[in-house]
Amino acid sequence: MLLGIVLRLIVVLLSDPRVSNHDVSKVGSYGHLDYAIYIFKNFKLAPYNTYEFAQPPLNAILQALVMKVVSLCGNFGTRYMKLFEYTKVLNFAYSVITLYFIYKILNELEFTKKIKNFVLLVFAIYPGYLAMSTQFNNDGISNMFFFISLYLSIRWCKQKDLKTIILLALSIGFGMLSKISVGLIAFITGPMMIVIWLRSIIETSSRAKSVGISATSTDSVRASCASPSITVQLVIFALIVFPLGLSYAIRNYVLFNQKFVEIFEIAKNGPLDMRQYSFTIYDRFLSFPIERLFGDKNGFVDKSMDYYLSYMRYGANTRVYHQLLEYNIWIDLIKTATFDEYNFGYGSIYIACVTVYVLNIVFFFAGFISIIINIVKLIKNKAKSVYNNILNARIISIMLFVIAMLSYIGFNYNYPYSCNSNFRYIPYLLFSYAVSIPLSLVNDKS
Repeated sequence: MLLGIVLRLIVVLLSDPRVSNHDVSKVGSYGHLDYAIYIFKNFKLAPYNTYEFAQPPLNAILQALVMKVVSLCGNFGTRYMKLFEYTKVLNFAYSVITLYFIYKILNELEFTKKIKNFVLLVFAIYPGYLAMSTQFNNDGISNMFFFISLYLSIRWCKQKDLKTIILLALSIGFGMLSKISVGLIAFITGPMMIVIWLRSIIETSSRAKSVGISATSTDSVRASCASPSITVQLVIFALIVFPLGLSYAIRNYVLFNQKFVEIFEIAKNGPLDMRQYSFTIYDRFLSFPIERLFGDKNGFVDKSMDYYLSYMRYGANTRVYHQLLEYNIWIDLIKTATFDEYNFGYGSIYIACVTVYVLNIVFFFAGFISIIINIVKLIKNKAKSVYNNILNARIISIMLFVIAMLSYIGFNYNYPYSCNSNFRYIPYLLFSYAVSIPLSLVNDKS
């Protein structure tokens, strides 16, 4: 935990916000910077949904609040980018809170110390997560709420108390006010709630039959109240999460006729639009051209448009890890999970960068193989001779993997732009891999 916090602090303090970010841009571009500035200056939401203004507003509201506090300490005038840089404190907080709730989840699942240390170490040093801690967009805060919601879901399954389910509803609701994709947690939370609700009904019914309709004992009264208690909790949960989580989406639908999951459309036939190229479905989604992990015949050097862009920014002899026009989503996922879309020169850090990159390739392959092993173990054992925490952890890691893959493929299919295959859209995949790797090595008979 301490290692993770220190690394995040170093990265946040040393990173240049103009290089490491997505969709922030300059004033007047309607990116995340303008989103925060508008709220900072006007104390209200914008009357339009251009570009990033179509996104839920919670992150921009918090950024505007930080900017307002900082502006009281000095005269920044119209230097909005300089003022905006102080919102780094939010990026750091999101990342550290995420790390803390990963720890809480591991405790709830009652993992051994070795497994907890392994998973925490992965999250503490993982380059993709360190990169996210420097970024001003809404990926960091949405990822934080995703893991808070996962923790509260697991806890409610154990406690089944009103306080926890209210906190869960607030977490998902505020998460969807950060980024609508946080609602994907419902594919894990929903089945859990349905199973618990059905069990409570069955248990209540069986208890009522065993004690008789006229029984007045304390046990029979409690039994008769068990099902309504769960039902009431679920109704309260729905009454909180739906109005809160969907409020901005409903507002934009009413004002701008914006679709529920609509994102900013990149101009057709623009350089990022994959539809103008001759790539097939097989090329983009069904193949895995492993040679593309290492660039062209010159190694990591890319002589295409990416090389030109990096040359313009960094000068000659630039080595590129992420290719702007990478057509295969799986290759791009591994690349951006390592160093996002950063470029590096030949300098003294080159060997270190290559080492980290190769280690991440190994980690991705190990994670995918471990998912398959855990699926086989679940089918083979039929949930027998396995401790409940191991069983639950396997199910959660597999469900996270499936959700991540389906949403990732669907997103890239519906919006075929090369920038949409970035790891930051499914960062919770890391939890699936980090947990499934040690679980694949667990001896189920012990």
